[in-house]
This record gives sequence, C-alpha cells and structure tokens, in this order.
Amino acid sequence: MENLSTLDKASKINHDNFIYGTFAEIGAGQEVARQFFEAGRSSKTIAKTISAYDMTFSDAIYGEEKSKRYVCQARVENMLNYEYGLVESRLSAERGDRSKFFAYANTLTTGSRKRNLDSHGWVGLKFQKEIGGPINQVVAHIRMKNRTLSLQREAVGAMGVNLLYACFYLLDDPDRFIDSLLDNIGHERLEIDFIEFSGENTSHIDNRLMSLKIVEKNLTRASIFSPDGTVLHIADVLFQKDVLLLRGNFCPVTKVHEDMIAASLDALEKKNIHPIVILEMTLKTLTSGSKEEEKLFLDRMEALRALGHPVLVSNFFLFHNLKQHLEKFVQKTISIVIGGNLLPKLFEDKHYEHLDGGLLEGMGKLLNGNTNLFIYPYSDDKGKQSNFASFKESTRASNITEYIEQKFLIEDLKCHNDLCRNIMSEEVLQMIRKQESTWQDLVPAEVAKVIEAKKLFQ
Repeated sequence: MENLSTLDKASKINHDNFIYGTFAEIGAGQEVARQFFEAGRSSKTIAKTISAYDMTFSDAIYGEEKSKRYVCQARVENMLNYEYGLVESRLSAERGDRSKFFAYANTLTTGSRKRNLDSHGWVGLKFQKEIGGPINQVVAHIRMKNRTLSLQREAVGAMGVNLLYACFYLLDDPDRFIDSLLDNIGHERLEIDFIEFSGENTSHIDNRLMSLKIVEKNLTRASIFSPDGTVLHIADVLFQKDVLLLRGNFCPVTKVHEDMIAASLDALEKKNIHPIVILEMTLKTLTSGSKEEEKLFLDRMEALRALGHPVLVSNFFLFHNLKQHLEKFVQKTISIVIGGNLLPKLFEDKHYEHLDGGLLEGMGKLLNGNTNLFIYPYSDDKGKQSNFASFKESTRASNITEYIEQKFLIEDLKCHNDLCRNIMSEEVLQMIRKQESTWQDLVPAEVAKVIEAKKLFQ
C-alpha cells in the first residue's frame, strides 16, 4: 500500500490533468484547499475556493436551512449541489470533454481549551470518476479530538485531501478507501462516525458494510442504521429521545428478544416514559472479513428490519462503556434490558480491574444518572429462573448488590405469554440451516416471513 504524505497526495491530484473543481469550506479556514496550494501546480486542479462564514452570505448562496442549523448533513449537501452545479454550468462547454469535475465542501464548528465546544462537522465530495461519467457523492461526519484550533485545522486539512485521494484512486477497493481516510492523522486526533456513498460508480459499495468497517477499523466506536438499513447519524437519531437498549447477537432475532422489548416497554409505560428502541450488536458478537461473514451480518440486518427498530453496531464490550458513549447524545433516560443469565458476568470483578473503584465504580458508571436496568427472567433447561432477586440470594457480594439496588434503578421484569424460556439464537440458526421447520415457532412471525422469502442464514 502507498505511504504518501498529505502533500504527496495533493501533489498527485494536482499533477492529474483531468481532475478539476472547487472547494467550499466553512468553519476551520480553507485548510483543505491550502494543502493543494502548498503542493504546487494547484491552478491545474482548483477552479475556485470560497468560505462564506457570515450566515447572511451563506444563506444567500446556499439557501436557508429549515432546522436553522449550519453544521448538519443537509447543509453540506446543499453546498455540494450548489457548487457542483456551478462547475458544470460554467465549465462543461469549455472542458467537459477533458475533465473529471468535483466539488468539495465542509461545514464545521471548532473548539479550543477556552471554548468548550463539541468540535465536529460534515465533509463531502461530489465528483466524476471518469470524464463525462455519472456524478457520485461521499458524505461523512467527523469529530476533531485535539483541544487546540491549529491541530484541529491540520487534521481537517489532511482528512479532506485523504477523501479526495480515496474517491479518485481507491474507490474500487472499499477496504483501502476506509483505511486511508485517517492517513497522516491517526485515530487519536479525528473520528469518522458516519459515512455514506451514493452514485453509479459506488454501486458496488454497501453503506451498511462501510459503516460496519469504520467501527471495525476504529474510526469510530459505533454506527447506527434505520429499520430499513439506511445509515444514520447517531446524534440525530437520539436527540431529545428516551432510549431503551437491547444488546444481542440477533443471529437470528428470536421471540425472547421481542418479549424483552415488550416487557421493558410495559415497565416504562408505568413511568410515563416512551422510548425509542435501539437494538445493539457489539463486534464481540460479529464476525467480518470474508464474503460469507459479511453476508451473515447483512442477513441479521435484513431480519431485524422486520421489527422496525434502529440497529446500533459498536465496539464496546463492557456495558458501562456503551452507556457512557450513549450519554453523549441522550439528554433524557437510558434504559437497558438484559437477561438474568448475564447478571453473574455483569458482576464479575475482572471486568472492572482497570477502574480504581473496581466493581462498584463500574456499576456507578453503568447506572448513574437517569438510567434504568431491567432484568428479564431466564429459564434454564430445568425450568429454574434467574433474575435479580435470585442473583442476590446466590451471590457472595450481597452487600454490594443490596447497595446497588437501593441506590440505582434496577427492576425485575415479568415475561409475556410464558416466553421466559431458553431460546438460543445459535440453536435457532442451526435449525434454519438444517431446514428444521420448528425454528419458525421460535422467531417473530414477521421475521420468519423475511427469513423464508429472502433465504437468510443459509
């Protein structure tokens, strides 16, 4: 793989006689365009640069945003559409037969030690892969982790160059594309928590797999999908929402998962809380890499669509780390439901050895604030149920569990329709693959229809 500096990449683009377009940057200077100016020969690449910082000027050019937000996906897409339209209308006659046109745009808000702001923004590129070819688009959301403006601007400049370079030279290799986005920056300086591809030349790219890859490759900690599989931005999904979270491998989703949600919603209804339900898969329960493994992930996504809830994919193994991540976006309550069989693992000391306060600190991080922990009863093969009440009786750490119960919101759930029994996804998966018809009794009816119609998990 090439190991090019930021200026090397900009220089290669500048020396490509066919790439030509504009830069529109708001919020961190003209850091991306500056890289191309410094690389030399930029007149062969850049038709125009612009920074419309004043809101009145910006609205006059790109139109007003209904949301009144200037750092959002809609804004960067309006910028891209407007700037690319100008390139085509003004330059097609003169050089359309010898140029691959592009328009790069970003809208960012930067912070510093003195200004304690969330430093983030939207970046995008509208481009032709071939001369006279179809128009494609890549849009991403980034978070700058440096605390000084100069370092944030440097990271933004490098990421913009990486995006252009990847779109023109690495589009046929999605893995290399994703790997290259943080070249010469590093994961500790910049996070990419959303990326979306569109256009004819990107038809080989599945946005769901790309969002999985940015989690796998540690460009971000979590990605979220709508019920129909569309990639979403997590802040937009969770803004001003109460959240109910169910973690599982969902391979496939079963009637127990469905009942865990229903029982939790009943408990929250009594508290007058009406949450959005989020189904979460951690990378610990996912495999990836081969085409067969990618298909298994997509099959899970297809089956989960039938339940109508957003799906979160994360690389958090410990519950308290996942909950703290969600707290960045959730201003209201967070409720988590787990099976009673997971309680012993949740209370294992080894998971909290890295914390000064050990288990107690870990429980505090998980359950502090406006958090509910629901325990769904689990029945083993002998019919013995496990829940928080039975766990307290059997655990050696009874003083800790009593303290946690008194201080935090932990509640045992009642299952519906005698469903609290041992239904394991792994066993259902094997039944599907062996074509044993009884698997249909173990999954929600609408999920069974999707699995059969699309021949999932086979």
